[in-house]
Amino acid sequence: MSTPKSKFHLAALQYAAAGVPVFPCVANAKNPASAHGFHDATTDATKIDEWWLAQPSFNIAFCPQSVGLGIVDLDGPEADAAWAK
Repeated sequence: MSTPKSKFHLAALQYAAAGVPVFPCVANAKNPASAHGFHDATTDATKIDEWWLAQPSFNIAFCPQSVGLGIVDLDGPEADAAWAK
C-alpha cells in the first residue's frame, strides 16, 4: 500500500507534470528546505516524492524566471497603496 500524499505533495507533482520545476520550502515560510534552494528545483517525480514524503507540509516554491514569469512581492498596506498609485 502506498503512503497517502498531502495536498502540497499532489500540487508539487501537478506543477512538475506541467513543466514547472519545483523545490520545497519550510512549512508556513518562504525559506528553502533543500540544500541549494531554487538550484534544486526539479520536475523529477521521484525527487519530489522524496521531499514531500519526508515532510508533507513543505510549501511549494519555483523560480519564476525558469518559466518566463516575474513576481512583484508586496508586503504590508503601505506597499499596496504605493503599488496602486
